Amino acid sequence: MLGDMFPQQIRGSGLAVAGVAPGLAGGYGLYALAAALLVVFVRRHAQETRGNELQEMEG
Repeated sequence: MLGDMFPQQIRGSGLAVAGVAPGLAGGYGLYALAAALLVVFVRRHAQETRGNELQEMEG
């Protein structure tokens, strides 16, 4: 997404500055944390539908 934030003329410099400012490890760490929380949420709140017919599932 960072590549789309800057105009073509300053894209390289903008990416370098933006990558140093928030830190890539922090960005990827935040993404990993969000993914882990999503896995926990889905496991707790999503109903298992394996082996059920479409008509047996309640909407």
